[in-house]
Amino acid sequence: MILRQRLTFLLTILIALTLIAGSALSAMAIFAPFYAGDPLFPIQRWAEEVRFSLVFDKFELASQLIDLAELRLMDLGARIGSEHELLALQYLDEAVNAAVVAVDAVPAEQAGPLYARLARLAANIQAVLGQLRVVPVTQPDIYTRASVKAAVLLEITSGKSADKASSVAAINISPATNNESKGATTASSDGSLVVIPPHGVPFPPNARPGSHALFPLTGQHAVIACASCHVNNVYRGTPSQCETCHAQVKPVNHFPGACDTCHTTSAWKPATFNHTGFTDCVACHTKNKPANHFEGQCSTCHSTTAWKPALFDHTGLTDCVACHTKNKPANHFEGQCSTCHATTAWKPATFNHTGLTDCVACHTKNKPANHFEGQCSTCHATTAWKPATFNHTGLTDCVACHTK
Repeated sequence: MILRQRLTFLLTILIALTLIAGSALSAMAIFAPFYAGDPLFPIQRWAEEVRFSLVFDKFELASQLIDLAELRLMDLGARIGSEHELLALQYLDEAVNAAVVAVDAVPAEQAGPLYARLARLAANIQAVLGQLRVVPVTQPDIYTRASVKAAVLLEITSGKSADKASSVAAINISPATNNESKGATTASSDGSLVVIPPHGVPFPPNARPGSHALFPLTGQHAVIACASCHVNNVYRGTPSQCETCHAQVKPVNHFPGACDTCHTTSAWKPATFNHTGFTDCVACHTKNKPANHFEGQCSTCHSTTAWKPALFDHTGLTDCVACHTKNKPANHFEGQCSTCHATTAWKPATFNHTGLTDCVACHTKNKPANHFEGQCSTCHATTAWKPATFNHTGLTDCVACHTK
């Protein structure tokens, strides 16, 4: 009786510990508190594998594996600039491979939302890759292959390629596994089969491109070495988008569109953009606008060929100060600019004084200290302050004015 009680007690304890451990592993797999390189990360990774092994619905498994890939991408973002940047990138690659294989196993009628998620994942991977600081310098081959892989995945999942998403799993980012395969077979002279070990097929020295129908080679693309684009003897899946290869040379705050929108394959400069049909100038050129600049569209004053000369059609506009208040000097005339200025230039400025007799209403600020208190027109002309003349006829009390 006592033995049975002890066994029951031990069994209860064992069940409780199992439940606690299972809950801990599930929490670790779901909430993923550790990053690549952390001491407990391998345990977390094992817990994730256990959890996925218990998911039997193909759609649900694919969805959860995409969740994992998104989590690995966040981990990579957290490891940018650290010693674990490469390791985090490799774990992300592993998660992407598992996700794309799982998605292609889902029935076609259910796979649409999953492909959309993979497309967003590929675009986000490209964005994070552009921020890496360690791998591009220490492992440029791995970085290039990771960029190629993300571009190929985006091309497939966005419908620009008929390949299955799982085909990107064959693109291994590590140079040590770039050419992994099951090998090929051929017949020897005696008719037996000989296995050819996996290997890359390098370009011959001074190789020249052929017709290259998939991506016509023009300009600088026709003279660079083939291996510049086909890295590590891998040819299929080489991206055709400009951004994939040229992201590293794009200046900060550059136009976000494709390079060929403005540039040709011959040279970066001169760069031209066809503005036909575009009316929202500030959508692209806000960063070119000086401080306190006119708030309207660039095309109001500028042409599409150059910023200067800039011209503005003032026809029908009468409220000058609405735009030019910032150009007005301190203590300036308060009226409209057109009262004195032309629309072609600020100077020369002229004012028609005809019919105006109260000079001091405008010119008090121009009067020197202890000046004559009367109207300016008593001594000055409307064309210039000097020379100034005064008609003394009939005046005899000189000291009334000249005591000062």
